[in-house]
Amino acid sequence: MSGEQLGDIILYDGNCLMCNNFITFVLNHSSKIYRVVDQNDKNFVTICEEWNIKLNNSETIYLLENSVMFDRSTAIYRILRNTNFSGKLMATLIKIFPKKLRDYFYVIVSVNRQFINKRYCKLPRK
Repeated sequence: MSGEQLGDIILYDGNCLMCNNFITFVLNHSSKIYRVVDQNDKNFVTICEEWNIKLNNSETIYLLENSVMFDRSTAIYRILRNTNFSGKLMATLIKIFPKKLRDYFYVIVSVNRQFINKRYCKLPRK
């Protein structure tokens, strides 16, 4: 299963409200069509193995775009730049900072996201 066959793919854990809200925002406001794959999707393991992504790294979002894999803040930036004005504005603000600094804050938020958003939800399956 290659990214070329599927188009652009967003990989994420699917277990926290913050991530699900982000994905919902993207699906509702993006000018681009993404395939969203969470860790419960049968293709998640296949894609992770193909791209040498550690399966225990559920604090990271990935974007497979044009056969290139992006992660963390770069994935967020590249996804947001294809959304509405507020998303593009957030993307611009993200891009101002160097990648190391962006990823540092990304990791802090991602590791603590369960405490930030205590509710869990799932996106509806199609």
